[in-house]
Amino acid sequence: MIATGVGIAAVVLFYFLWGELKHRARRYGGDKRAAALMLAAVAVLLVLFGSVLAMAESSLTRMSRVRAMALVEDGRRNAQLLLRLESDPPRYLNSVYLAVMIVQNGSAILVAILAARTWGSGWVTVVSLVFTLLYFVLVEAMSKTFAI
Repeated sequence: MIATGVGIAAVVLFYFLWGELKHRARRYGGDKRAAALMLAAVAVLLVLFGSVLAMAESSLTRMSRVRAMALVEDGRRNAQLLLRLESDPPRYLNSVYLAVMIVQNGSAILVAILAARTWGSGWVTVVSLVFTLLYFVLVEAMSKTFAI
């Protein structure tokens, strides 16, 4: 539930930034460099948020209910919350998966827009392929390995 809320907040933030970007572009005569920098900054923020979501996903899938109960018995802080999360994993994991998909698609779309504006439409495929590989290594593989 929390991850879905955060994912929706990320989309709202993107639309706010996009509106601000269009407003500034009209106000300052279409400064394309500022627009590209803002899109790149949003893409980087989405990638960083994707790393956090990948770690959360990995941590939730690796935790067992027995381990969560042991942490509650030890009196660990927030162990009760962890036990509640582990009592119904699909309910919480689906929210994380939705947020991951929003972040992945959002960052890929922004990178494709930047590639088309910077190098032309012919390079969108190449840049998208490179971005997908980098995203997998940096966000999925490294973050999940770190979370384990």
